[in-house]
Amino acid sequence: MSETLKSPKIGVAGILRRPDGRVLLAKRGRPPAAGEWAFPGGKVQWRESLEDALIREFREETGLWVEVGPLLCFTEILGEAHYVVLDFAVSAIGGSLTARSDAAELAWMNRDELRQHPLAPGMERCLVNNPPVQTYLGWAL
Repeated sequence: MSETLKSPKIGVAGILRRPDGRVLLAKRGRPPAAGEWAFPGGKVQWRESLEDALIREFREETGLWVEVGPLLCFTEILGEAHYVVLDFAVSAIGGSLTARSDAAELAWMNRDELRQHPLAPGMERCLVNNPPVQTYLGWAL
């Protein structure tokens, strides 16, 4: 008798910040988290580095090319599926901002605007009581 081996899915996301402190968020267009807001990103493919996955996913969702900076946060989401998401600082180095692929909408939000939108699982844990993210963004929730 064989059993299906279940493993967590690994995801990456990019935290892109403007000088005015606003952060880029994507409204998810498909499950999981359809209709909820999150940092742009997605799943890591087999034999793909975390950095390459983030560059690819960010480009697919936002139209922007990014340079990947330091790891700022990781979250574990336990639900119907098991996800581990690593959130990195990113800098835009090219492209044109437009919602694409899984991103139904893109928006630059400050911390007050962020509180008024439904957030994808793990987002709040990444933003609240997380000194590296708060320092990078220049604000605390």
